[in-house]
Amino acid sequence: MSERLPILCSAHHASDDFGEYSNRCALTAKQRLQYSDYGTAITVPREGMEKPLIGTHSRGIIDLNREQKSPTLFPRKDFEKPTPNEIWKPGKELTEGERVEVLRTVYFVYHDALYQKMHDFKRPGLVVAWDNTAHYEIGNAATGEKEMMSPFILSNKGTRDSADMSDANELDARKEQIRPTSCDPLFLEEFAIELRKSLKKFGLPDEVFLNRVYKGGYIGEYYNTRRNPMLNVHQAVQSFQIEYDTLLTHDQETLEADSSAMEKLRIAVERALFNAYANMLTWNV
Repeated sequence: MSERLPILCSAHHASDDFGEYSNRCALTAKQRLQYSDYGTAITVPREGMEKPLIGTHSRGIIDLNREQKSPTLFPRKDFEKPTPNEIWKPGKELTEGERVEVLRTVYFVYHDALYQKMHDFKRPGLVVAWDNTAHYEIGNAATGEKEMMSPFILSNKGTRDSADMSDANELDARKEQIRPTSCDPLFLEEFAIELRKSLKKFGLPDEVFLNRVYKGGYIGEYYNTRRNPMLNVHQAVQSFQIEYDTLLTHDQETLEADSSAMEKLRIAVERALFNAYANMLTWNV
């Protein structure tokens, strides 16, 4: 892979670091790690494409994969099953002034860097949100869907098990029509095919589903010119989310990492992205 492609991956939840706020956090060291997308700083695709962006602060401080006005931008609880844990010790959550500072020094810095890299693409490009989830039951509060996490879920705001056509709740009230998916369905389908082939070559589970429960968070939804043509960028850009099961890379009890599996995963996805991009040079952007 000697050619550097205009593909930018974002591992926004990679860190479990609470930094200067650590002594106010109520989570144990293991709980902080579980609350992160542990391992994504290592598994995030990077060879042959733009240098990935990797979050340096815990999502417990501020969630980089939420829009600025989201009520969960500054989360209060983690994702522990069956009962979530309080993130902050009583009375020790971030003050309004601290939230403003975190927005300025963490959130805006990350998103400004993401936008600048996207802005500098010299040809049609991709933004890929790189996430993972522990092997447990996942659920979509909006639809009531619940099921065990699958090895891979690709999301572009499409209909369940399809790369095409956004859900009815994606209706754009101004135009009275369903908004487009964040990524061309043809490209996502092509990538799914390439990903299954690549995973199989490396002896990894090759079950890849589309928009199953997960539809894509803020980064996968926003950083594209299909849904957001007002973005002031020089090239057409598409975006989607990859969510993988940590069962592929970590012991689910001890959280011990399988370094060999992590490397295989990274290389398999890199090759699939490269091949899908090469195969779809004439994609409808």
